[in-house]
Amino acid sequence: MAHEIARCANCAHELAFERFNARLGNQGYLYCDSDATVVTWNSYDPTYSRLSNDTHPWMLNARGRMLIERSIIACPNGGRFRFSAQPRCPFCLVELPHLNADPAYFVVLAARLAGEHEQIWRP
Repeated sequence: MAHEIARCANCAHELAFERFNARLGNQGYLYCDSDATVVTWNSYDPTYSRLSNDTHPWMLNARGRMLIERSIIACPNGGRFRFSAQPRCPFCLVELPHLNADPAYFVVLAARLAGEHEQIWRP
């Protein structure tokens, strides 16, 4: 996957990032509400499927989104993963909503916790 480049309007750092099609990849994602970490999972993950009643992440209602947010581990650098959170600049931590203009895509600017390879669900 090719890197894209953006510039933070707040601190002017040049930001290299990758953009992924969540729906094409059957992935859910949440950004941390305090840093640039993103958590992802496969929408067919057994834990996610049980919690969501086999509903794809982009089809969840408010109750389903709240349940998923409560079931995901806390962000390792502090904060919580939220459906309402936006990508953040890894340097100044300002939100970058223009990078998340199409919710079918997510961006990775810094750390990514991939549920396919790491334990992201609370016990």
